[in-house]
Amino acid sequence: MKQPTFLTSFERRSVLLFAGLSLVAAGQAFAQSTAPKPATGEQADVSTVFNQADTNGDGRLSRQEAQAIPGLAERFDAVDTDKDGAISLQELSVAMSRPAG
Repeated sequence: MKQPTFLTSFERRSVLLFAGLSLVAAGQAFAQSTAPKPATGEQADVSTVFNQADTNGDGRLSRQEAQAIPGLAERFDAVDTDKDGAISLQELSVAMSRPAG
């Protein structure tokens, strides 16, 4: 005579599936909560482009670094609104939010 088991095979698989999915969801929630929150939308794109071009990491783009961003070297003097010889993230953000022309 077959001995009854506490959980049927289907129930056992269901519990294991639920437990696995719960672990995955918890892992994703943890990863999202510990990752730095990037700026949203266009600002994130500008910040990413700026940081990639800022090869020396000083928080400013020199004329040489500006060449890494298409069209920026040609507009360098117009974008450098405080005329300090470098482009800040703020100056680049303002320039990229304006229509080209």
